[in-house]
Amino acid sequence: MEPTLISDDIEFKGEVQFDNTLLIKGNFEGVLRGSGKVEVSSGGSVKGDFYVRQIELHGKIQGNIHSADSVSISSGGILSGDIECREIQIDRGARHNGATIMK
Repeated sequence: MEPTLISDDIEFKGEVQFDNTLLIKGNFEGVLRGSGKVEVSSGGSVKGDFYVRQIELHGKIQGNIHSADSVSISSGGILSGDIECREIQIDRGARHNGATIMK
């Protein structure tokens, strides 16, 4: 199944609910809720909170992450906010400013 896309020429504010994969290449402000995976690309930027299964961060997030499964922050990814998850991977060159709670 194709991912749902917030493309690089879109600025979106509000709440998004999804079930599969959400790919953010643009700017999003609000709340993300879903049973699937969120991928924030290197050009993507999010200001808001996540309630999701899995996150792959290559861009920027300012907000808290509540993940039922895993969080991955790749080199160049920046997270300013707290993380609650089962598994976490933070690559060299990634930045995280906040608390981490493993459940």
